[in-house]
Amino acid sequence: MGIAAYAVAIWCLALFAAGCSKERANPLGPGPHPASWVDPNSPDFHGADVARLGSQMCLDCHTVTATNPASKPAVSISCARSTACHASEQGVDSLGCTTCHGALGGGHSAHFGQGISGCSTCHNLVATASGLSGTLHMDGRVEVNLGSGAVGTFSATAKTCAGSNCHLGTSPVWDAAGNLSCNGCHPKTGLPATHAAHFAALRGANCSTCHAKTAADSTRIADPTKHLNHQVDVDLSSLYGGSYRSATGTCQGTYCHRVASPAWSLTTRLSCNGCHPKSALPAAHPAHFAAMAEDNCATCHAKTAADSTHIADATKHINLQVDVDLSASYGGSYNAAVGTCQGTYCHGGTATTPRWTGSTQVDCDGCHPTSGLPGRHTFHLRNVVGGQCNICHSATVVEGNQLLPNGLHVDHTIDVALLLGMTYSPTTNTCSKGCHPKGSENWFSTDD
Repeated sequence: MGIAAYAVAIWCLALFAAGCSKERANPLGPGPHPASWVDPNSPDFHGADVARLGSQMCLDCHTVTATNPASKPAVSISCARSTACHASEQGVDSLGCTTCHGALGGGHSAHFGQGISGCSTCHNLVATASGLSGTLHMDGRVEVNLGSGAVGTFSATAKTCAGSNCHLGTSPVWDAAGNLSCNGCHPKTGLPATHAAHFAALRGANCSTCHAKTAADSTRIADPTKHLNHQVDVDLSSLYGGSYRSATGTCQGTYCHRVASPAWSLTTRLSCNGCHPKSALPAAHPAHFAAMAEDNCATCHAKTAADSTHIADATKHINLQVDVDLSASYGGSYNAAVGTCQGTYCHGGTATTPRWTGSTQVDCDGCHPTSGLPGRHTFHLRNVVGGQCNICHSATVVEGNQLLPNGLHVDHTIDVALLLGMTYSPTTNTCSKGCHPKGSENWFSTDD
């Protein structure tokens, strides 16, 4: 028997005498394995014994098998499969990586929580697909070699990874305190396509809005298996509904886009009409667009939209409410309970309050009742023009008192454009001869 083999035999007998004949609940406690058995800084570190004796002594007792402790044990015991050394709750025929490496520090717990389960992900040369590397496993050093799933390299000096699939452009320090948010590994400034536009519109980076089955919010993972499956899983939250089609890169039926389906890869900024086509908007939207000769959403949604292209307040944009806030330019207020506006410039102050959901087109009298108009309106409507506003306001309305879609109706100016070859002087408030062959009276005269 060689000297090395003899030493191994004496060592094994000593271990048996120390405690193999007695059941041990903790295989790393007093008994066969000294308390400092897995401490690479201790003179009792088992790797030092192996190196000193020139033997892979642990392989005399432990047969290496699989390396993923989440699916099956990593080491099988071959020393007669005895419960004398290893309690039954440890498994009489197996040990996992966590048996010897139970309380792991640094970012281990965070990585396990994000879905990493196999040691070979980050210790690829030590815990290989075929088993443990006896030499590297027992050399007293922490060998970090990222596997093919993670890729990249680890800097032992900076304690950071570079170029890995996991962190996408960032290098968080391994033992940094605190939980990383999604932005900690996937900086939103570097995400592709229309991420930036969505973050701006959503006022925040709540990843669960579009990745509901992967992310619980902007900090926590919902399903670790989806987090690390090398797939971009798009699952729209029930809050906004709809579905995503990866083949076309579009969403359908979402609250966000209503009836439109803009492509995810779109490179140009969408206007309000890009997500809310005005041709599909309900109630009196078409009538208002025609009357105002524009689709400036800020006119009636001043706190939500800055104009027809930009969002003013993203929190109101996606709050599942239709926030009607009339702009200061037109004044007044909206009563959501009855669907009417009060005190607006558009509808003649407080004279009328046409209902937003009304099904008929409102004519001039619907917003500006003839009984309430100033100056000599009453006389002219009764005796001269026969109720046709276009006789004196031909630039604003046509016969039948329907508005011309040129925006003059809401330009904050009383546009007087007379037919019959007459002109009106806003300075003297009088008309040229025509209807008034003997001379024109002041429009605001009370004498009929």
